[in-house]
Amino acid sequence: YPFLWGTSWEDRVQWNASAPNGNDIERLGRNVGEVLGVFGAADLQRASLLRPYYRTSARRLNQILMENWLKELWSPQWPAEFPPIDQAKRNAGEVLFNRLCVDCHRVIPYGKQDTPVRVVVTPVGDVGTDKTMALNAIQRQAQSGRLQGSTLPPDFAPLLGQLPTGALLVHVVHGAVVSPFHDVGTSLFGLSSLKSRLLGVQDGRLQLANEEIVEFMKQASIEDEGELRQRVADYSKFVESYQRQLIEFSQKMVGQEPGAVQMDDNPYVYKARPLDGIWATAPYLHNGSVPNLAELLKPAAQRVKTFRVGSQEYDPVNVGFKDDPSQPLLDTSVAGNANSGHEYGTNLSPDQQRQLLEYLKSL
Repeated sequence: YPFLWGTSWEDRVQWNASAPNGNDIERLGRNVGEVLGVFGAADLQRASLLRPYYRTSARRLNQILMENWLKELWSPQWPAEFPPIDQAKRNAGEVLFNRLCVDCHRVIPYGKQDTPVRVVVTPVGDVGTDKTMALNAIQRQAQSGRLQGSTLPPDFAPLLGQLPTGALLVHVVHGAVVSPFHDVGTSLFGLSSLKSRLLGVQDGRLQLANEEIVEFMKQASIEDEGELRQRVADYSKFVESYQRQLIEFSQKMVGQEPGAVQMDDNPYVYKARPLDGIWATAPYLHNGSVPNLAELLKPAAQRVKTFRVGSQEYDPVNVGFKDDPSQPLLDTSVAGNANSGHEYGTNLSPDQQRQLLEYLKSL
């Protein structure tokens, strides 16, 4: 699985720390945005005073349940099948880490996955890594198209015709999160449409004819109509109980551009997350431009310029994956792939670097 452990407990997520993540409603907004950005469907009719929301296929209740499940996910430990960690070197490496790294990368002891973390953000110019992602997230513009003039609570300010792409996403996420209706299907036709119509609630009553209900129950493997009605009632209760928090969440999102909050007025930043399980997350840096941790401890000018990605054979010495000639080539000279920056620990002696690597294996 991807290195998602600890994500729920970080106050900001995304490589450029652009998404507030300090409570369950902010996490819901983050998940809705991710679904819409990848494969979600949306019924994007212009929002107005009479229709101040957007219906999407983002299943909000399921996302909350999955996020709660994710809170229990913790980092993998160094496998017993690998060469054992040298404890003497590991202890010496811990001293080095506490002197050189801990100011940015907080240490979360194994088994403490419910520890809230305020991540450290570093200006791109200071960390020196490839700036493309941070710049794109702030500077890219989009046309709002048919949504121009859309209005959402709380201020109902009309959506501009051109605005930052991230701000357009925030607007649509805001409208999806506060929608009082169940989600549309990934298709606007067939069973998915039937399901969305069935689960739409008005005055607590189902809105489909009995024969449609029976057909849906058959397709969805639901045997008892009472169970179906209970699902609808549960969802209605969920919407009601979260309505106040959803509005508070929407108020925080309105008018905010990605990365423009709580960053000392510098939105061009990258975040430094805790390094638990770092040994299992190669390749490194936000753009995956460094193949292993041993390379990351070299000055940028000395790091490999190309390497293969996709190998499943682990390299326990250099802490990454071995190069496989059959896999795709990553070229760090390509725009967005630069392996520059993060030159921390590069002045350590070879012995000290091995000590630091042994410690990182233990996290």
